[in-house]
Amino acid sequence: MRIRSRVAIALFALALPAMTLGPAVISHAAPATHPTLSGPEAAAAAQMAQDWHLSWAEAMRRTQRQGAEEKLAGELAEHYPDRFAGAYVDHRNGGRLVVLSTSAIPVRAQAPQEGLDPATVAEAPARFLPVTPGR
Repeated sequence: MRIRSRVAIALFALALPAMTLGPAVISHAAPATHPTLSGPEAAAAAQMAQDWHLSWAEAMRRTQRQGAEEKLAGELAEHYPDRFAGAYVDHRNGGRLVVLSTSAIPVRAQAPQEGLDPATVAEAPARFLPVTPGR
């Protein structure tokens, strides 16, 4: 459960800037209302559209996927605690969820179970930096 909480906090931290900048920034990036998004979701999509130079439709799609991405990351952390090393959304390369692991995890096989297209997730090896005492 602890790892799942850390995953949720990490994914929420990615969306936090979008929720805290307020309507002045949002009004330039997206329509005032949208039929499927409201409140924080609309604000997050608008900020994402502005920050990453995305269309409103693409930003909305990525925002709507966040819950499923968080759930997938949490499930992987719970089922593979010895291999799961974190996850992030790579907005520079199509908004894929990148799962970091110390050894192979069946990320793409589990994606459909959480309602995600396997093409929208990827696995990458975790890289650990050496720690030098005294520096």
